[in-house]
Amino acid sequence: MLPIMPSFRDFWVPFLFVIVGLIPALFAGSATGNARKAMLTWTAFFLFLAVLFYIWGDPVRGPFASLRRPHDATTFALRAGMACTFPVSELKDGIDLSRCIAIEGRPIELWIRKTWWSGLYVKLTLKGADDKPVLVFDNKSKLYVAEGLDLNYDDYAFEVVDDKKSPAFQLVITEDYSSIYVNARFISEKEALLLKDGGLKMREASQMNQPEMKLERIFKYPSYIHQGERE
Repeated sequence: MLPIMPSFRDFWVPFLFVIVGLIPALFAGSATGNARKAMLTWTAFFLFLAVLFYIWGDPVRGPFASLRRPHDATTFALRAGMACTFPVSELKDGIDLSRCIAIEGRPIELWIRKTWWSGLYVKLTLKGADDKPVLVFDNKSKLYVAEGLDLNYDDYAFEVVDDKKSPAFQLVITEDYSSIYVNARFISEKEALLLKDGGLKMREASQMNQPEMKLERIFKYPSYIHQGERE
């Protein structure tokens, strides 16, 4: 089962300061003398706070994150057939997760960055059975997508589906940033491999259509109609 995702960013914190700061500015137009100066001072103060929290707030979780969720972990586990631990704060600069995906030959090359103001930045290369790329993606740019594949994403998940709209790859970030999951299906002539919810399964290729060897779809398709829309 996929972790629950938040439905909005924490942009409301600096935005609230801007709105509060504009209130005395509206009254300053009809005021005079010290009253006008005081109102403009309050406006400048709240706008300063808005900028301060935008820049210096938790760059990954957002402003006031430590007050609203004081018990959230400072590290996250990448779960992709094996578990690797990283500081959550490193997401703001970007992390190469490829070496922690438990598939030989690196058919998945994955780099991600996550901040609360700019959302999810993904660099992804998926390779087929012949070791040739079937998808190359770089921050909302489809550099190469093989025929039949489609992809969709939002700030907390990224998904690639095949020509039957069945998920072939998923990146999922949990609400509290405690875990990041990489789910994927790979099928060769003889063997099938499934990464799902942190586990790794290997089966004969003929068994890949069994229910336990499938992934639950996150988004609606086609993506050009349903960009960012979840099932």
